[in-house]
Amino acid sequence: KKLNKKDLRTAAMNILMKVPGTDRNKLLRIALKDKNKIFVANTLVAYTPYANSKGINMAVKKLESESSSDATTSIIYWLGNQKEESAINAIIRCLNSSEKSVQIAAIKSLAKTDSKESVKALINLFKNENTDLISLVKNALLTVSNDNLSNDLALIFQESSDPGKKAILEIIELRQWKS
Repeated sequence: KKLNKKDLRTAAMNILMKVPGTDRNKLLRIALKDKNKIFVANTLVAYTPYANSKGINMAVKKLESESSSDATTSIIYWLGNQKEESAINAIIRCLNSSEKSVQIAAIKSLAKTDSKESVKALINLFKNENTDLISLVKNALLTVSNDNLSNDLALIFQESSDPGKKAILEIIELRQWKS
């Protein structure tokens, strides 16, 4: 198979990340400036074994400054996989994006972090009337291991939309069944 320019850039980034003494944060900075979602995602994967607070902070700053690029979803998913507390607020802000792919990435990533703050942000989405969004949140919350989730859901039940209330009841029922 003949490699195209995008494949070559990804291959080069993967090789450079493995070279001892390489400034991996500089490589990450270069990738984060790129608009190519696949290149950014592959660079983040290559960077993961070397991830440090400086690199995570760069990704968070990129997320805060640009919430509508194609690469944004890659950054959100990566930060969620890192379960980095410092990224949670930036990911929460992405819940308000007008782009559905960004919202989906934020919902799934917040569920992965499984923090109280993330769960609270997700639960608050049950006030929304959008049934597709509520379904995504419900499925994401079914993956969290938060012991207080049922109590937190009960607290927001009255403020929730009708589709949100239905999802809350389904989550509580499924969680009780799994116990």
